[in-house]
Amino acid sequence: MTDADMELLLSQYQLGHIIDLRDEIEAESAPDPEMEGVIYHHLNVWPRAVRMRNIAESTVSQWLDSALYVKNYYAAFALEPAAIAAYREMVGALLGNAEGSVLVHCVHGKDRTGVAAALIL
Repeated sequence: MTDADMELLLSQYQLGHIIDLRDEIEAESAPDPEMEGVIYHHLNVWPRAVRMRNIAESTVSQWLDSALYVKNYYAAFALEPAAIAAYREMVGALLGNAEGSVLVHCVHGKDRTGVAAALIL
């Protein structure tokens, strides 16, 4: 994020919260910039330990069947305790934000953030 991006988010959009849905390694490797007056929430929707467990429990046929893989992948966002807790906290932050905007992101903005957007809508 450039200085110009941060200035825009703060002045034009009155950014109040950043909700970061990345795992611990992703967040540490490219941390969000600190911005005065912005509350940062690191909500690890898909912890690496959960991913590794799901991979270990998967069968070869599940990996080869892309439709089944995607179904199981997205089901984890609804069933895994870490995801439930993270999305619950995200909704709480949104409901508690009386003024300003909220920036929600992960790494690519399609899976974790896509589920977040669906929950918000």
